Amino acid sequence: MLVVLLSLHLVALSAALGGRLIFIAVLHQTQTNGLNERLDELQPVLPIVRYADFGLIAALLTGTTLFLLSDYSLTSAPWAFKLKLVALLLLIVDIGAFHIAQARINQHYDKQMLPALSRLNNLAVVLMSTMVLFSVLA
Repeated sequence: MLVVLLSLHLVALSAALGGRLIFIAVLHQTQTNGLNERLDELQPVLPIVRYADFGLIAALLTGTTLFLLSDYSLTSAPWAFKLKLVALLLLIVDIGAFHIAQARINQHYDKQMLPALSRLNNLAVVLMSTMVLFSVLA
């Protein structure tokens, strides 16, 4: 049972990571083609992140289930698990900032938020990659 949950957890994390990586490529391609004042070209691109966030929520649910079923206490948990929790907290803050920047682009047509959006997405990819690494090591 735990092996199946761990596999589902890794697949969900990989789906979230893949969605973020696809977003990087599509956003870069859209920016190189040029943007108008209303940023209409970004409207089909931005929902990609929503699917990646669903993968992250699934990873969070399977990870929580794994933790509850495995009888770990936080004091006796392996170091990789503790580092994964730290990466998760940083990732939640990063994704919150990402969605604030995304809302600013959608509602206020603020082109100046595009570099911040790109950097926040890159940071989310790095944090998710470390979470996948720590999942494998834990």
